[in-house]
Amino acid sequence: MFGVVGTNGLELIVGFHGQVFIDSATRSVRRITLEADGLPESFSTHSSRMTVDYDYVAINNHDYLVPVSAQMRLAIGKHQVVLNTMEFRNYRRFGSNMRILGYEPVDEQLKPAKP
Repeated sequence: MFGVVGTNGLELIVGFHGQVFIDSATRSVRRITLEADGLPESFSTHSSRMTVDYDYVAINNHDYLVPVSAQMRLAIGKHQVVLNTMEFRNYRRFGSNMRILGYEPVDEQLKPAKP
């Protein structure tokens, strides 16, 4: 399902169709497109289309397939088109290490049974 919001704030959940573009050499997704189906003529948004492009980005000396750009296009009214272009960058890897020292269960029922 695909959610489309009109200029009056009303949201419709509609079906959609689209395409998935696969790189034949790496077998990885390179682009996804979605287009809303079944928008009623009385609805203020007449069409809605979204495209997301993927590429490999080096993060901590390892390549990850991540979204690098996206585009949202809405046709509103008879003569207006809204285009929102997004660019994703400055990816970072966050992580942590944890070690539990001196663990003793607080409740007697939680202690492991003695063999």
